[in-house]
Amino acid sequence: MLNRNTTVEVSLETLDALIEMQSELAKVESPRVKVLLSRLIENLKSADEMELYRVCDECSKLTREGYVIESCEFYCSKECLHQHVSAEEFEKLYSDGEGDSYWTNWY
Repeated sequence: MLNRNTTVEVSLETLDALIEMQSELAKVESPRVKVLLSRLIENLKSADEMELYRVCDECSKLTREGYVIESCEFYCSKECLHQHVSAEEFEKLYSDGEGDSYWTNWY
């Protein structure tokens, strides 16, 4: 039985699969699935592998690629980015690759 003391360890391959399924898992109504998902994310935040991931500041999705704004904000998609920064603002911040705002992946 899962509870708040359940420890979950996952491989990077499993984590990648969970990230791909994250949107679908979030729709599941089962409290057990929600507890498992939250425990996985909690454990990952303290794992060494977590430096390969970022949490989207808009939708909270774990991602291995996305937009960095001023080296401190992370967005997984254009949709999330544009909730906070317009395309024009991003272009100014990007500054032809010379600024601290850009798209990248953390592999």
